[in-house]
Amino acid sequence: MIESDWRRRLSDLFIGVVGSLIASVLLLFAPKVWQYPIVLFTAAFALNFGLFLYYRFHYQSAASKLSTLKALTGIGRIDNSLREGETPEKCMGRATSSLKFMGIGAQKWSVHEQELRHMLSRLRRVRGSARFLVIEPTSQWAKEASVQSGHKPDWLRERLVVSLRQFKVLREYFDNLEVRLYNHYPYYRLVLINDQVAIVGQYRGVDSGTGWDAPLVHFEAGTTWSFYQGYHVHFEGEWEQARPVDWDALD
Repeated sequence: MIESDWRRRLSDLFIGVVGSLIASVLLLFAPKVWQYPIVLFTAAFALNFGLFLYYRFHYQSAASKLSTLKALTGIGRIDNSLREGETPEKCMGRATSSLKFMGIGAQKWSVHEQELRHMLSRLRRVRGSARFLVIEPTSQWAKEASVQSGHKPDWLRERLVVSLRQFKVLREYFDNLEVRLYNHYPYYRLVLINDQVAIVGQYRGVDSGTGWDAPLVHFEAGTTWSFYQGYHVHFEGEWEQARPVDWDALD
């Protein structure tokens, strides 16, 4: 998450440690203070309270700036990784009116047939749809990416075809599932849910295992300068330029 209580707890601990050290120094170098315990107590209290006010004000000031930044950009939260954050299953569970995905091959999605069926059924009841933008299996980029990842040239193509075939089965039952292909490097892993939130990650290669470690940033719609709008426009532009899948060619 963007804001963590551990930072506040750490600052409070630091205040306590510093205050204790100051009190120890007073006892060590001013033993006569023992004769006036009220002086020792007052000095230690004043120092600790002063440190407390300084760090708490500093924390609140930083938190206020962060809150303003979130309000301006639409940042809702940050997940440390896809594995610990908004997984495909969670995204499908949240989708009540629409879902849009742009990535490499949607392998993390297509393997969850039951979750996809439940989501598509729910979306169909409100005339909603799920749209997936994935890499063109026969593209030059797919071949180059396979080789750069240490695999044979057809490695990524074969994985993409498997994923597309799983989508093809679902399309026989759900006409609100749409899939298109693009043929360039995937700039982002992008998920848009219900036209309300954009979840953005980066790619570091085409192996699906590495994708689970990617951090995710959530941008919420609703503010004038929210980054959500930019990612929404980006997806729609890519969708218009992408080509439909030739489903018969997958047989």
